Amino acid sequence: MQHCTNHLLPWALLVTAPWIFTGCDDELPAPPTDIVVPDVCTILCGDEDVTTTPDPGSPQVDTVRIDKDQCDLDWSFVNTSGGAPSHPLVDDTGIATIVAGSTLTRVTPDGTNATATCTAPFTSPGEILSTPAQARTGVFFLGTLSGKLLSVSAQCESRWNAPLDLYASACKLNSTSPLCNAVGAEIREAPALHNDDTIFVLDTRPALHRINDLGTQGDYKWPHLTEDTEPLPDAAPIYVGTSDPFVAFPTRKTVVAVNATGSRRWLYKEPLDSDTNQMVVSPLAVDSDGAVLFVVGDVKADHFENLYLVKLLPNGTPSKAAIVAPGYPIAFPSVISLDTVHGLALGSDNSVYVGMALNGLMRMSAQGDVLWKFIGDEESLRVSSVPAVADDGSVFITAEPHLVYGIDKDGNRIFRYEPPAGGELETTSPVIRNDGSILV
Repeated sequence: MQHCTNHLLPWALLVTAPWIFTGCDDELPAPPTDIVVPDVCTILCGDEDVTTTPDPGSPQVDTVRIDKDQCDLDWSFVNTSGGAPSHPLVDDTGIATIVAGSTLTRVTPDGTNATATCTAPFTSPGEILSTPAQARTGVFFLGTLSGKLLSVSAQCESRWNAPLDLYASACKLNSTSPLCNAVGAEIREAPALHNDDTIFVLDTRPALHRINDLGTQGDYKWPHLTEDTEPLPDAAPIYVGTSDPFVAFPTRKTVVAVNATGSRRWLYKEPLDSDTNQMVVSPLAVDSDGAVLFVVGDVKADHFENLYLVKLLPNGTPSKAAIVAPGYPIAFPSVISLDTVHGLALGSDNSVYVGMALNGLMRMSAQGDVLWKFIGDEESLRVSSVPAVADDGSVFITAEPHLVYGIDKDGNRIFRYEPPAGGELETTSPVIRNDGSILV
């Protein structure tokens, strides 16, 4: 994991959709097949000014390039426990948390093992591939590949008497549940939290589960099963905290909103056009009004074509169908004819940042107009992360195979960082800490 402080702008941590993070000195793009060693480092960014301002009325393509790389490595932390790493988390005190294999480790703001907080890393009884969710109390909730939910204290100690087996709990609640005869599905995404003690977990069946935290044990409340059996990789559930809150999650062919009671609020089904094989191709994002945004597209070999941005209103119809917002779906520009979307993020003005595998980073206005597109330098930018958006509109991304970019709100490059000796990045999505530093 790496850490980058930039002196250009007073960036603050933006917590919107699931957490926003990266990794460094390992492999970045594909899920690892071998054991890797996640690394934490810090990048220090310089003071060069961006002098050219693009015309906001038309899309911009890498309009300004600063020749001097403005970031230097500040510190590096290596987790020697091995295993596939998850995204890191950062709390309000600046302590970072990383999970690799079956181990949860905490790292101080200066890059050392947080032994004052955790005398020893937490070791799970099963492998963890999901990013933890951290409550404001400091408590962590995380799932295993065997379908169990764990609760870990800020001191890296197990809180519950035993891991909660989701399928066994669902069967105990209802002996006729389809989950009774099924093997527990893997939990690969970060849970969504409400009020620090209500946990919503999505597995790869896919099924959504609600659990209440009782301190020493988890209290299983309900499962919500879907009609689409194909999960969407790297797409966590989101809690939408409007006056009438709900949880939303995607599958390949649907987006589902679920009430706190476990009942369906609305369902969005693909395809939009019966003549196409359109699918949901991105994680979800939620705007300040509680609307849910995502991207759909037609399958084309290893990527997708005919990409559209979709926006769904918080409330559905009386028949529990989703309502598409007026003016949506919005087609991507014709120059983006084929791509894979790795992440969406929203700015404070509800503008949409789209990270793509073949076409770099694109920023769209809240109305769907393309403001600019950044395609990198010589490498033809291949974004591999959910963009991390600062409160001033600056954005940070990782790109294959070993690059970190900072881009200002107008689409100009702030910095480009490459790990020493061609080191590669393993996890995705940079984290912006409260002091303006960046962890990757």
